Amino acid sequence: SNTIDYVGRIAAGHEDLHLCLYCRLPALPPALREHGGSEDPSRERELGLMLSTQVNQWVSERRDELRPILEGARARLVSAGVSETAIEVESSWDASPGESLAEALIRVARASGCHTIAVSRQHGSILSELVHRHTGDALVNFGSDLALWIVEY
Repeated sequence: SNTIDYVGRIAAGHEDLHLCLYCRLPALPPALREHGGSEDPSRERELGLMLSTQVNQWVSERRDELRPILEGARARLVSAGVSETAIEVESSWDASPGESLAEALIRVARASGCHTIAVSRQHGSILSELVHRHTGDALVNFGSDLALWIVEY
């Protein structure tokens, strides 16, 4: 994307840099949010373990689907001159349903020690504009201690 190329041009050759490529996995499907329960405690534990296994498998499959995209972005940064050791790749699913994308980006940036968030914004449909504007506004409001780059294309 244009954002990766932009960051690559700016970050090339800087050895004291740390970049985190973050991708938020889609929300868990409703069937994986709870198992329905049981009156029998041993059955309840069994259902809980089965659900945990299913959630872990679902997350692993989504990460496998996203890996080529994130690795492609990593390769573009490296080919632009960014040190491979400066790049961290992170993907997570929303463990707290109330966490917005902006809050997740800020949480990951702070946990990774990053001081700047770069996001892309594509001109397009009104719905797309509203969603991206809302995320950008939330980043500005919640991440006042972070620099924000919005790359439009």
